[in-house]
Formats: sequence, structure tokens, C-alpha cells
Amino acid sequence: AFAIHIKGLTCFVAKRNGRLSSATQLSDSGSIILADKRQVTIAKVSVQFPRPAAGHSIFQVGEKLVAIRHSQARRVIALDFGPQNDCFFLYVPAAPNQFSSSPAHSPRTSQ
Repeated sequence: AFAIHIKGLTCFVAKRNGRLSSATQLSDSGSIILADKRQVTIAKVSVQFPRPAAGHSIFQVGEKLVAIRHSQARRVIALDFGPQNDCFFLYVPAAPNQFSSSPAHSPRTSQ
């Protein structure tokens, strides 16, 4: 198991029903909000830790399932900004000598 530390560079963050602060940490799936200096919510984010399944990390993104092979990513989380917005996959490559210049990005499509 692992955890993710989320720090707002120009905003505040809070877990669901939590107090706003400059940073928070999650070790399980959950929701966070991002707020400006006046404490106005600017985004709601679903932070998803994977469900393991047959050598893959599985994520629910909207009504779709996304599977990422363990051979591609040792650790991966999804930051889902909700319907009609983006979902970002942040990961650690499987082998130390592999490098990805940017996180995987899954744009949403209208249906």
C-alpha cells in the first residue's frame, strides 16, 4: 500500500468534510476539494487508488473501466475531475530505467 500527498501551490485542499489546509494525504480512494484564498471551491476531485485484477490496476472512470498493466506502471492513481472534465493517471513506471515525460491523460468525450 502507498499514500499520496496532495499540496495546493496556489490553492487550499481538503478531504471531504475536512478542514482546508495547504496539503492533505490520502492512503485510500476519496474526494478532495480545491479552494481559493476566499475558501470558494474551485474544483472537486475524486482520487482513486486502483483495484487489482489479473496483473492490472483497474479504475472506474465515469461508466467505463480503465485497466493499466502492472508491467507498465508499478503504482498508479487516478485524479478524476468529474463528468465533462479530465481524468489524469499519475504513475511510477514499472522499470527504473523507463521514463515518461508526462502522466497518462484521458480526455473525456461527450456521449
